[in-house]
Amino acid sequence: SKISHINGLAPNMPELPPGSGPITPLSVVEHIKNHGGVATYNHPFGTADGQPATPAEQEKKRVSIATKLISARVYGADVIEIGYNVRGGATLATHLALAEDLWANGIFITANGVSDNHVGTHASWITSRNRFTTVVYGASTNVSDQLAGLRAGNAFVSLLGSFKGEVMLSVDNALMGSVLIDPTSVANLLTISATDIPIGGKVDIVRCDVDYSGAASTGSSRGVILRSVLPYEVTNGNYQLSVASGTSCVYYLKVYDGSGAVVAFTNPVWVLKQESPTHPVPNDRKVA
Repeated sequence: SKISHINGLAPNMPELPPGSGPITPLSVVEHIKNHGGVATYNHPFGTADGQPATPAEQEKKRVSIATKLISARVYGADVIEIGYNVRGGATLATHLALAEDLWANGIFITANGVSDNHVGTHASWITSRNRFTTVVYGASTNVSDQLAGLRAGNAFVSLLGSFKGEVMLSVDNALMGSVLIDPTSVANLLTISATDIPIGGKVDIVRCDVDYSGAASTGSSRGVILRSVLPYEVTNGNYQLSVASGTSCVYYLKVYDGSGAVVAFTNPVWVLKQESPTHPVPNDRKVA
């Protein structure tokens, strides 16, 4: 699709027929979903390749884009491209700050790696700086199960050739992408499952308040690092931490290599005190 660069992932999906009415982001997403597909909102900062903009310019652009996407609720898309080291002048940190803005406003959307880079050629992923791929935990490798896993957010994003492991996040019985409705607990058990954390690297546990403010954060990203977990602390592939969840929040993970670069990140788990009547949780994400 050339409408806001929204693409559909589906095994069999016809094009919008002529005379079907105005083609808008909403109508494209609806068409994709009506045919069992997953709708992806691609490169939210634009398609330009090159150097990052200044921090101030990135901040201004992020606030503008986040404000638009929060208002439109990303047009109902299931997925948004976040895994870019630099695209549209925005760094990975700025892309992740945009994702945090959406997640904190009760937009239950999956972050993925690069799926619409416009310039891909055979084997170009090997050297491209924008080579973040998406690993989906589906019930099987069948297309329908992979689409269901992607739609539900049970996926992580990793930099091809720089992270060879896996990383998963759960909070109590809620897996990545899930929304745990827990009105009474003041603490929850967060579990990291990870393999092959880079030598000298770490895994950051990031928390953001869910405030449904309808606005983008300004001045800094919403994410607060609760703890940096070192490789030796991960025992038999797991690390657990009791986290205070007295207010609605979202958790996700970032994996760093020894140079301090982010080489992987997960999708979040939401822990909500109550479900917002204006922002209902999709059934395939809700855990009570």
